[in-house]
Amino acid sequence: MEFTALAKLVVIGDSSVGKTCLILRYTQDVFRESFLPTIGVDFKSKIVEEGEKRYKLQLWDTAGQERYDSLRRGFYRGAKGVIVVYDITSIESFDNVTKWIEDITTNAGPTQPLLLVLGNKIDNASARKVPTVSGQQIAKSVGACFGEVSAKTGEGIEEAFQHYVCELVNRIDKDQSRYSDVGLLGHSIDGDHWSRSNESKCCGGHNPGTASNPSSPHKPKVDFDPLI
Repeated sequence: MEFTALAKLVVIGDSSVGKTCLILRYTQDVFRESFLPTIGVDFKSKIVEEGEKRYKLQLWDTAGQERYDSLRRGFYRGAKGVIVVYDITSIESFDNVTKWIEDITTNAGPTQPLLLVLGNKIDNASARKVPTVSGQQIAKSVGACFGEVSAKTGEGIEEAFQHYVCELVNRIDKDQSRYSDVGLLGHSIDGDHWSRSNESKCCGGHNPGTASNPSSPHKPKVDFDPLI
């Protein structure tokens, strides 16, 4: 099936923060209670449509253990986006977000990918250790998108990826019109669980989970693509 562009997205974060569950929820809308830890890397695909254009997203699921550092870093190059996941019930996983972002900055190459920081497991509110504002602040400090989600219930997933992918495809289109080689720079977005350092036409000040604003720009239609 033909598509306008292929975008590699790398999902990183500590072990057990729910990276695999997030990818499955977004690409297949399913949740599995238990998984064996990811060994090395794996990926799943999804097609995003906007107008007459089709964009193929490859979401690469990476292992969080240190022994896979060199393998994982090789996947940063050529990535259009990187999603950094932490667990809102784990201070340690949040504290390591800075380490993960530094790892990207150091190893991604001259073209830095579009960043998204996601706090997972908001369904477990009684065990929350990381305030929403802390996630917003760290994302804002690096010009990254930010969201809080639950891979278990699906809460926040669609909103997070709609905004992020909208910005992603806008940048792909913009850079394709200027260069033959697509590159992306970081940008961030706004909403109830969002922060941004620059204006984005994808957001229009719209808060995820509220009624649509007629003046807001069109959000991408998405459908599922068979796993590769």
